[in-house]
Amino acid sequence: MTKEVKNLKQFSKSAEKFEGANLLCPGCAHGMIIREVLNSVDGHILIGNSTGCIEVSTAVYPYTSWDVPWIHIGFENSSTAVAGAEAMYKALVRKGRYTGEKPKFVAFGGDGSTYDIGFQWISGCFERGHDLTYICFDNEVYANTGGQRSGSTPLGSSTSTTPAGRVSYGKKEKKKDILAIFAAHGSPYVAQVAPNKWKDMNKKIKTALDTEGPTFINALSACTTEWRFDCNNTVEMMDLAVDSLVLFTNFGYSFAKTMTVVMILAALFMAVYSLVVYLIGSPIEGWTTTVMFLSFSFFGLFGILTIVIKYLQIIVNLVFQRKRYTFNSIEKLTK
Repeated sequence: MTKEVKNLKQFSKSAEKFEGANLLCPGCAHGMIIREVLNSVDGHILIGNSTGCIEVSTAVYPYTSWDVPWIHIGFENSSTAVAGAEAMYKALVRKGRYTGEKPKFVAFGGDGSTYDIGFQWISGCFERGHDLTYICFDNEVYANTGGQRSGSTPLGSSTSTTPAGRVSYGKKEKKKDILAIFAAHGSPYVAQVAPNKWKDMNKKIKTALDTEGPTFINALSACTTEWRFDCNNTVEMMDLAVDSLVLFTNFGYSFAKTMTVVMILAALFMAVYSLVVYLIGSPIEGWTTTVMFLSFSFFGLFGILTIVIKYLQIIVNLVFQRKRYTFNSIEKLTK
C-alpha cells in the first residue's frame, strides 16, 4: 500500500526504514531518494540492489542500514533478483501458500548498472512484463570506482576517462535517452525525478509503485565527490540542474494514459462524424473511407508532433552542449 506525503511534517513522522548509520558521503543525494521511496510505502516492500555506492555504503558485513528485506547479488542484476522474487510471489499465491498483502518490488541501481552494465537484464525484465519498479540513481558517472564516464554522462563532461583539456573538451557522446528506451519497451509508466522537488518525486514514485507492470524512474542524484561541490550545496546543485531545463528535466510519461486520451479523442471524432452523416448525409462520397482516412490522419499527426518535440529537445541539448561546468552559478558552487 502506497501513500501520498503531503507535507514535510508528515514526512518527518514516517517510520524510518533506512538508518542514518551508513557510509554514504556527506551530502550524497542517494539517501534522500531511498528515504523518499521507503516513506511512500506503508506495507511490505522488497528491495534489490546492484553493486555501487549504495551497496558498499549500507551493507558492510555484519552491519546493515536496511530495515526492510534487501537483496544484493551483483553489479548488473538487481532487476533479475527482484523479478525472481516477484515470480516466486505469484507462484506462492497461485498455489495458495501465501494469502497476505502483496508487497511492492523495487530494484535500485546506479547509472553505470542501469545505462551500461545491467541494461540487458533490465530490458529482459521489462520485456517479460514483471510487476516491479526500477529506480536509477543517476549521478551521471561511475562514482564508486573513480569517476569514469558512463552512458549517462552528458556531452562535454570532464571525467577521469574523458578529461577536458587542450586535446579534448571532455566526453564526445551525448547522454542516452534512457526514459525513451524504456518507454519503447512498452513500460506503462516512466518518469524522471529529482529529490530537491520532493513532492513531485513522491507523487511519481507513488504512481510508479501503484502501476501494474514494469515501471521505470530515473532519479537525479548529485555527487559531491565527482561533481566537486561542497556537501552542503547538494539541493542547490539539483535546483540548478532541474530549473535550467537543460541539465535535467523532471517529467513523467504514462503510456496507458496517453493512449487512452488518443483513443477517446479518436472515438469522439468518429462518433460526431457518424452523427453528422446520419443527420445530413455524407459531405463526401464514401463516408466510411473518409472517416477511416481522417482517423488515421489524426494518429499520424500525433506521431509527427511527438517526433518534432523529440528533435527540438535534441537541438536544445546540442545548443547548450549539456556541459555541467559552464553556468556561472554552478562554477561558483564548485570553487
